[in-house]
This record gives sequence, C-alpha cells and structure tokens, in this order.
Amino acid sequence: MNIDYRHAIIEFNERESTFALQDLESTHGTFVNDVQVRNAAVPLSPGDTVRFGHPGILFQFIVDFQKEVR
Repeated sequence: MNIDYRHAIIEFNERESTFALQDLESTHGTFVNDVQVRNAAVPLSPGDTVRFGHPGILFQFIVDFQKEVR
C-alpha cells in the first residue's frame, strides 16, 4: 500500500464545529470524494469518502457528536 508515514491530517475547528483534511505533501496523494487534495485544507462533511494513496483503501467520513451531559 502506498501510504506515507505522515500522509495527511484531519483537524477539528471547535468554534465552527467543522472538520478539514489537509495532505502533508504525500508521495501518492490524498483524495476526498475521488478529487485529489493539493496545497489546501478541504472541508469534510459526513458521508464524504477519503482515500490515502493509490489505489488505497476507501474510508467514509462519519461524525458521531454526543451531547455533553452536565
């Protein structure tokens, strides 16, 4: 499989409650919904597909927010 040790990062923006994926200049690419990510942070939405490398394994982005209980 063609995945780099430091391939990509997914970050959560707590203030906006959003996720973004950024490729870390990987050799074989990072793809969101079959579009290669290059030189930018791409927003992720539930149901998006993410693939690391080529051909790579396809992952589906799922968010399961649990309400905070006090």
